[in-house]
This record gives sequence, structure tokens and C-alpha cells, in this order.
Amino acid sequence: MRPHGAQPNAPGSRLYGRKGMTEVAWRLREADLMPWELPDLECYMLWIFFESYVNGAMIQWDRVQSDRAESFASFERSREEWPTPPDRTPHRRLFLDVHFMLVCADKVQALVIRLAKKHPGAEIAALCERHKAEFKAWNDFRNHLEHIDDRIDKFGDLGNLNDWTYTFAGEKLDLVVVAKAVPEVYESALAAIKAAVPDGGFSAS
Repeated sequence: MRPHGAQPNAPGSRLYGRKGMTEVAWRLREADLMPWELPDLECYMLWIFFESYVNGAMIQWDRVQSDRAESFASFERSREEWPTPPDRTPHRRLFLDVHFMLVCADKVQALVIRLAKKHPGAEIAALCERHKAEFKAWNDFRNHLEHIDDRIDKFGDLGNLNDWTYTFAGEKLDLVVVAKAVPEVYESALAAIKAAVPDGGFSAS
């Protein structure tokens, strides 16, 4: 199995890691919002950290794809060079990178929900409501992995990857869907913030 071909990245985009591993192409998100485009310092700092974790989730997605490709290649080489054992490092790294991708995705949802409570515009709250089920799934899977020490004796499935679907305790999470949703949430939140800026900015209102 090999990952899908990639779509072209946005013109002028800044890229991290390896390109061309799935259909989910991405660019570094740097909106460079000014403080006067948000109502107060708390909202501004929430945005800064939100943007940081969006990028973190996508950097991790890039790593997950790379790990998976390297893991397949290692096992394929081992089969061809039997009895030489495969290098299991990419496989072990894969599950650690999935873990941190979900940590970042969960922080994305937590920060945008907090921003929605503080920002006067209604569109960010509407955005959170539309993604409510996805946000819960990100939080559930992050919690599974963050508290795996409490779950070892309760579940048989403690984390497996089937194609791009991550499973834990019988629950399923499509990582491609997560990788598409995170930047979509970002772009929608950015558009909502830009639309809500009063003439002259919040500092003048």
C-alpha cells in the first residue's frame, strides 16, 4: 500500500517536510493578524496559540505520512532480504507522531471554542457548532492516548492504524479527515475574524 498522490500546494506557500504523500496538501498558516483586528489581548493570544497548534497538527500529519511510508518500506526490504529483521523505528515513531498530531488537533478545538466564547462575532460560535462531533472525537482520542495507563486493563485495542483509520477501544478516527478539517477550521475562523473587524479596528470602536 502506498499513500495517494498529492495535489499541488498553494502558490507561494511555505512548506514543511516532504511533499506529495497524500491528497491533503498544506501550507504553513501565518495570517499575521494585527492586535486591532481582535477585540482584546486575550482573543489575540488565543488566536496566536490556535494558529500555532493548527501548524503543529499539520506538521505532525506530514510526519505520520513519512513514518508510514518508511515503515512499509522497511518491512518490504525485510521480506526481500529475509531473514534480516525490519527496522521497526519508523513503525514505533508512527504511533508517537499520531499521538502528538491528536494532541495538537485537540488543542485546536479547545482554543477555537474558547475564542468563540470571547469574540463578539457569531460566526466562530457557529463554526464550533458545525464541527462539534469532530471536536469531540479529537478530544476523545487524545484522552485515550494521554491516559493510556488507565486504559491498559480495560480495552483490547490500545491503538492500531488500518490504512489511515486510527482505532482505539473499538472507536475509529480517520486521520485524513482530521488533516482536512484542521486547516478548514482555521480558514473559516480567520474569515469570521476578518469579517467582524469594525471600521478602524477594535481599538477605535
